[in-house]
Amino acid sequence: MILKTGWQLPPDPSVLIASPMGGVSNSNVTFWERISTAAATGGLRLGLSKGTITILDQSVASASNFATSVIIGRACSKTELGFYMLGFTIMLFAAGVQQSLILSPYIVFSARRDGVELRRYTGSSLIHQLGLCSATALILAHASFILSFVNGSERLDRIVWVLAAVMPPVLLREFARQVSFARLQVGVALLLDCCVFVVQMGGLLLLARFGALSSSRAYWVIVGACGVTSLVWLFWSRHAFAFSLDQVLPDLRQNWRLARWLFGSTVGRAGSTQMYPWILTAFHGAAATGVLAACRGILFAANPFLLGLQNFLGPKFAHEFHKNGLDGLYRATVRVVLVIAAVMGVFCLAMLLFGGSILKIVYGEKYAGYAVVIAVLALVQLVSAVNAPLTSSLMAMERTDVEFKCSLAAVVVISTIGIWLVRGYGPLGVAFGLLTANLVALTFGWVVFQRQRYAVGIPMGRVPNATQALDPDISD
Repeated sequence: MILKTGWQLPPDPSVLIASPMGGVSNSNVTFWERISTAAATGGLRLGLSKGTITILDQSVASASNFATSVIIGRACSKTELGFYMLGFTIMLFAAGVQQSLILSPYIVFSARRDGVELRRYTGSSLIHQLGLCSATALILAHASFILSFVNGSERLDRIVWVLAAVMPPVLLREFARQVSFARLQVGVALLLDCCVFVVQMGGLLLLARFGALSSSRAYWVIVGACGVTSLVWLFWSRHAFAFSLDQVLPDLRQNWRLARWLFGSTVGRAGSTQMYPWILTAFHGAAATGVLAACRGILFAANPFLLGLQNFLGPKFAHEFHKNGLDGLYRATVRVVLVIAAVMGVFCLAMLLFGGSILKIVYGEKYAGYAVVIAVLALVQLVSAVNAPLTSSLMAMERTDVEFKCSLAAVVVISTIGIWLVRGYGPLGVAFGLLTANLVALTFGWVVFQRQRYAVGIPMGRVPNATQALDPDISD
């Protein structure tokens, strides 16, 4: 049963919207679509590829996270920044559940659909998303209620209570971004993140100016920034959705077949890498977690490249696999790995040499003396960056079990040497624990990748050039 119909949004923002009669009509293009089209095509006229615009978008998104961390770090105490990071780990977990259950399947399966079928699948995904938002808010509200009876947890209780209100708009904003990336509408994502950046930075700077900033109030600012932009996106993108109640459960079952391993990976990460700040707080206090947050904040400088590339590679590899099969997918993956290793190698060297000085300049004198922590975390980021294309490639082939197995290895690491490292060495122990887990994941992912290659007998003597590997607009 179709509850609502509309026109299909094209995979390229520079293409006019098709009218219901099959022709092309400028009058049916909404205001939001015109603006997003202008953003994308304007970038192309300036010589920017879609991949570059995607990285530019991630620069804006990463700048929001980085600037928020810096403003809290400079205006508040280490302890306040530590509590903000603890709340951020909860946000990361919820976002990971969203990515595994909804967004990653959408990236893979939307590439195989078009027309009404795509709009129905997008409508089903929105219903799944709203259900996840409601469940997340209820779980966090119950957690806050329980914490209210625990002595000494008043600060954490306030953070969790605020997160119950924060998570629905934050998750909805990420849904809007990833749907835009999956449909290769990078201009829409760029506009969303620019709007969030302006509102969020304005609110945080205003609170800091009057000495009223805290970790919980920072999250309230995020609610407003993400909530407004998400609702605007839903209204102006309403023609992208067609709702069929009969399709919601079948689409959910299809997603689950792909997502079950990814969901297991998310739970594994929650029990491993995302547990480090909590273990650090238990052994050394929230101030030590604030130091860790500042050190990781410095490494946000590489996030525009890394996360922007990941946002681009997921849909790119899904389309590559659908169009050119295993051959094209493997060749593009190897080239991207080489490009990332070269770029991140330079960044890692810079952090080894100047990371400590940059930390003191950006966050203030109270964060001096942690250059070694930044150096080890930079190595963590290098290893994780090299592993990202392998993960995206295996996901396109629906080998999501690989990431799940890597997350189990990370659980083993934290259960054996991770806790010991954190207890003995504080933030530096966290860095070494993360490095060990990422090296294990990279080794296992590369072994599986090579086995898949040899299984189909693809020669690796030639791979496409870097531009062709990163830009879907250029073909061999």
